[in-house]
Amino acid sequence: ASLQLEGSLNGEATCTGQFQVTVLDVSKAGLASFKLASQSDEFKYTVHPNLNKAAYASNILEVRDASKAYSANAPAPLLKWRSNNSGESFLPVTASCWPTSTVDGTAIVLELELIDAN
Repeated sequence: ASLQLEGSLNGEATCTGQFQVTVLDVSKAGLASFKLASQSDEFKYTVHPNLNKAAYASNILEVRDASKAYSANAPAPLLKWRSNNSGESFLPVTASCWPTSTVDGTAIVLELELIDAN
């Protein structure tokens, strides 16, 4: 996606992210459990296949089988999310570009405004 001169969005913007954990004590790797806040319908979520799907339905991330516990000292992605959007309300900022011709070329004032502090 790109921002147009007047600040509108051209194309589709994608927001992706992941929640990962790094276990430092392998003897406790199977004990790790995370309670999630409710998830937004704007995003598509993917859960690691070694996690308990029934627990995830209750917003809890935990391994389904202790033999599939997290590896020590290696980041393990547990949850990934993605959202695609072509609406301008998706962006947390607005941008306005004000070009002015000068003797030496063009002067540009770029105005950025934060509209969503979340």
